[in-house]
Order: sequence, then C-alpha cells, then structure tokens
Amino acid sequence: MDCDLWSISESMEDEEFPGDLDYGEVVDAAYDLFRSMKIGTSNAEEPHEVCMTDDGEILGASVAGYRGGEEQDEDGYPILNATFSVVVAPAGRRRGIARKLVENIVEHFRQDAGWREATVIIEPEVVNPHMAALLRSLGFSENAGGWSERDPYMTLAVE
Repeated sequence: MDCDLWSISESMEDEEFPGDLDYGEVVDAAYDLFRSMKIGTSNAEEPHEVCMTDDGEILGASVAGYRGGEEQDEDGYPILNATFSVVVAPAGRRRGIARKLVENIVEHFRQDAGWREATVIIEPEVVNPHMAALLRSLGFSENAGGWSERDPYMTLAVE
C-alpha cells in the first residue's frame, strides 16, 4: 500500500493533511473520487477515511453511517443498521487499499457496538463482483439467492 489512512471525520477539521490539503479539500477530493468512478453514496453515509499519498493524492476513500431507526433484540438491546461505501482509484487498485478501508469500517462499527451495548448490522450495497468477493473473505454473508446485481446487499453483524 503506497498510501496512509487518514480519518476524515468532522473531528479532524483542524488536522493538516499531506500535500498541504485542508479538511474541506480532502473531503471534496474523496467525493470527487466517488463521482469519477460513478459510485453513489447514501445520505446516511458520512466521510470516514481516505488513503492518501505523501503528496496528497487520494487513492481510496470510504464513507459510512447509520441508517433507519433503531430496533431492539429480545433482551431490549439496540440493533442498529449501518452502511458504507468504498472506492479505490485505478492507480491504487490491487494494493490492499479496499481491504484495509473495509477492515477499518468493520472495526469502527464493532467498537461502536461495544460502546453502545448494541448489535450493528452492517449492510452495504455492493455494486461490483470484486467487492463482493472481498466482503465474503471478511465474513459478510449474502442473501439467500447469493450476491447479484439484482440483489446487491451483503451483511455482517458485529457486537
């Protein structure tokens, strides 16, 4: 991986990023990467991380968030529904960037689940077969009919 991961949550607004970029420029560049690759993000997803080179080039980005209301399990503990999207620039592919971004998102939701004493059901919409294979390798499951473009959701529950 020829880039370093940087959090781009709102708590990082005062951070100095590589290439003399400020927070707003990094967030804009991340969303530009999503748009250039024709990957939409949901309104529930907020900037999460970027993989950025020392000169400020963004090779990968992720957004994540919670969607919908909160349910409860039979013991009264919350069940939260989460989603995320990941994009990697052509120049950054086959370097493990997508895997690292997804692993960090899963860990983020796992920690949040522990802090909230909840179960988090992570359910991204998966738009390409390469991401489906990656998610399978990380423990995500497919719906009964298996992953397809017509049924693009995969899930992972974390506590």
